[in-house]
Amino acid sequence: MASIDDLKNLSTPAPTGFKPGIEWDGNSGHVTVLAAKGETPDREAVNGVIDSSPFLSSDEVQVDWSARPRVSIHHDDNGQLIQAWYKLPLQRRPERSFEVEELIDLVLTPPELPDVESPNWVTILVTDTHIGKSLKDGAGSETLVNRWRESIHKAMPSEPVEGINLCFGGDLIEGIVSQGGANIAGMDLTLSEQIRVAQHLVLETIQLASDRAKQVVVSAVAGNHGETTRVQNMPAGDSHDIQIVNTAEQALRFAGVGEDRVKFYYPENNRFEVTYEAGGTTFCLVHGHRFKGQLNGAQKWWEGQTMNGRPAGAADILLAGHFHNALIQNFTRDKWIMFGSALETESNWLANINGTSATPGILSFETEDKRPVNIRIN
Repeated sequence: MASIDDLKNLSTPAPTGFKPGIEWDGNSGHVTVLAAKGETPDREAVNGVIDSSPFLSSDEVQVDWSARPRVSIHHDDNGQLIQAWYKLPLQRRPERSFEVEELIDLVLTPPELPDVESPNWVTILVTDTHIGKSLKDGAGSETLVNRWRESIHKAMPSEPVEGINLCFGGDLIEGIVSQGGANIAGMDLTLSEQIRVAQHLVLETIQLASDRAKQVVVSAVAGNHGETTRVQNMPAGDSHDIQIVNTAEQALRFAGVGEDRVKFYYPENNRFEVTYEAGGTTFCLVHGHRFKGQLNGAQKWWEGQTMNGRPAGAADILLAGHFHNALIQNFTRDKWIMFGSALETESNWLANINGTSATPGILSFETEDKRPVNIRIN
C-alpha cells in the first residue's frame, strides 16, 4: 500500500484496535499498515504511507524497527495465512542520522585494498566533538555533524597511504553529566540520539580511512562528558565514548573485517590512557581531563608516568584533548605533546570563564622518524 487512502479504502476492514494510517502526537505515535500473506511490511511502502500524510514526511519521522510492533494475523477457513496488520511505532528521526539499513549495507561491503602510493602513516585526532551540544551553548548538532564530516574528508590523505592512525580522544557526545546535569538544558539531542549519531559518524570515519589506507589503527579513550554517571565513582572504562567506538568495531567484525585491516586499542582496566604502536611510532592517547592545566599539566603527568615506569612513558607522541584548542610542543628532543581542537564554534562555558576561543577542526599530521610533520587543523 502506498498511501493512507489506499489503506482506508480496503474491502476488508482493519481489525479492532487497528486504525489504518497514522497516529502522531508531535513526539511519538504509530503507523498502521497491511502486509499481504503475512510478509513483514515493505519499508519503502511504509515511508510512502508516511509521506502521503499532509502533516508528516519520512524525512522527519521514522519507524522504530528495533521495537516489537503489534500484529493482527488473518487466516482463511483452512488455516492459511491471508494477511497481517502491523501497528509500527514511530519516532522523530535523529538529526543528520543515516538510514540504519544503508549503514549496514555499507558495513557488509568489504572495502577494496587501496594501491599504496605513499609509505607514510597519517594520524588523525578526533576529540571534543560534543554531538548534542546546542546552538545556544556555542555549537548545534547540525553544525557539529557537518564540521566532523567536512574536517574528516580534509584530513584524509589525498593519495592512498600505508596506514592511518585514527584516534578518538573522548567527549564524542555532550552527555548528561557535566555541571551536575545542568548541561541537559543546552542539548538539542537526547542521550540515545547523541550516541546513535556519534556511532554512525565513527563508523563512517573508519570506512573512509579504510578506503585510503592499507592498514587502519583505531584508538579510543574516555572523556569527562562521556561518563555514564557521577553519582558514584565508576570504572574508567564505563564510558559512552568507549561504547560508541566499540560498537563500530563489533559492526566491522560482524562484517568480516579483521585486525589485519582495522585494529582497535582501548585502555587497560581502570586506565584512562592507552599506549600503542602505529607505523613504527609509539603513541599515548588520553583525554586531558586527567591534567591540572593544559601544557604544564600534560608535562607533569607524562613525567610522572615515565618516572614510575608506566606504559605512557614509552610513547614518542602524547595526544590529548579536553581544552578545546590545538597546542603543539616539542617536549624533549624526541617527545612531542599534541592537543587537538574541538568542533564547536565557541564554548560559552569556557569563554565566560577565561575568554577562550579557538579555531574548530580536526588535527592531522604525518610521522617521519617518530616525529610529527605536515601538521594541520582541518
